[in-house]
Amino acid sequence: MYCLNCGKPIPDGTKFCTGCGASQENKQSQQGQVRQRNRPMGKGMKILIGIASAAAITAAAVLLIPLMKGDAGKRIVTTPSSEPTATVISDYSGVYVFEVSDATVPFTISYWTYTLNRDGTYVEDLLWISGTQSTEGHNTGTWVIVDGQLITTPEGTYVVSTTFGINGDRLVMEFGDLLLTFKKQN
Repeated sequence: MYCLNCGKPIPDGTKFCTGCGASQENKQSQQGQVRQRNRPMGKGMKILIGIASAAAITAAAVLLIPLMKGDAGKRIVTTPSSEPTATVISDYSGVYVFEVSDATVPFTISYWTYTLNRDGTYVEDLLWISGTQSTEGHNTGTWVIVDGQLITTPEGTYVVSTTFGINGDRLVMEFGDLLLTFKKQN
């Protein structure tokens, strides 16, 4: 039996609660109601509530996240990839060529291009020369627009994503202390 006032467990037939001193001289049906209301929640009920909460959060995420990623007025193409589904805005696909840096680059850039394909993949080609050493690169991966920025993720074991700001027909990348601009070719 539980106290009708404070809910503390007390021996059956007790006239006064040993915890709060309240009289227990009420109808038997009221005692049953209080007993049910004050009983601790069972483990099964806690698990059921946890599962229901997780399902509600997952459903909300599945419905709301795609709505938050879209850019108004642009055609959105969803493509499968080895990563989670990428949201690609086809207006950004094309070839972007290195144009300028905001400061003196400590090496010569012979060429540096990013080709963004409509299927959400990209190709990066570059040739840098520094003194007598040259660095030539050919990278592939996936690209996606998130919060108004372009993010490229290369394939392979050494994966470092690159984030570009978008300024009209130009992509702007932070490269160390430099800002490098790539212009979209027509």
